[in-house]
Amino acid sequence: MINQNPTKGNSTTWAIVITVAVVLAGLFMIPRLNRSGGGGSTAGGAPCLVAGLPMAQHIHSHLRILVDGKEETIPANVGINSCEHALHTHDATGEIHVEAQDLHAYTLGEFFATWGKPLAREGYEMTMTVGGAPSTELGALQLKDKQEIMVQYKHTGNANNANGK
Repeated sequence: MINQNPTKGNSTTWAIVITVAVVLAGLFMIPRLNRSGGGGSTAGGAPCLVAGLPMAQHIHSHLRILVDGKEETIPANVGINSCEHALHTHDATGEIHVEAQDLHAYTLGEFFATWGKPLAREGYEMTMTVGGAPSTELGALQLKDKQEIMVQYKHTGNANNANGK
């Protein structure tokens, strides 16, 4: 049988295209709304993960912190509270998980903000190495897979609060 209405096929095709575009736009926008506070909780720019959305990136960086030569523990469950944030820890090994539903370049500063700790500490000189090489990126350091980060704090004697907390 010959199609008597040639526009019927076109309208169905357009309806499918529009539906797919709306769904894709929604999947693209949910993490961004989360980051800006429009769709959920954030911590230091790290949005809460949205159930059912796929991961766009999954990387692990390792962080060590030394304060006057003594190891400081990065606690388990940083970034896991009322939700699981894109930046978090599962244990106290110093492994930072970037499990994100967007392609944002997450930074060390955003991890510290998620943790609720300042990166810089009053009364301490801070130095950092990445993969054993000195780095001045500090909070702007982009977290990458298998990256080894060491932050060292040395007391300068000028602190009102010697614990840096």
